[in-house]
Amino acid sequence: TLDHPQANGPFVGLLANILLITIQELLPRMAEVAAPGAWLIASGILAERTDEALVSLVTHGFKPEQVRQEGEWIAILAK
Repeated sequence: TLDHPQANGPFVGLLANILLITIQELLPRMAEVAAPGAWLIASGILAERTDEALVSLVTHGFKPEQVRQEGEWIAILAK
């Protein structure tokens, strides 16, 4: 987890398969430990909250590159 003492990064990849509210809470820390050019896959997000998720990622320095939807859920690849 990101609060573990050894989770200092920098990490070239991050994966968050949890609800958007939790991803939003973790984004500041994810931005801190991400290496330059690192990728982030954020999933477990309800499709109806796609725009909110995209804005949150951009606000924390991640550039969304791809959104995939399966049923009511989405996954976002950002760098």
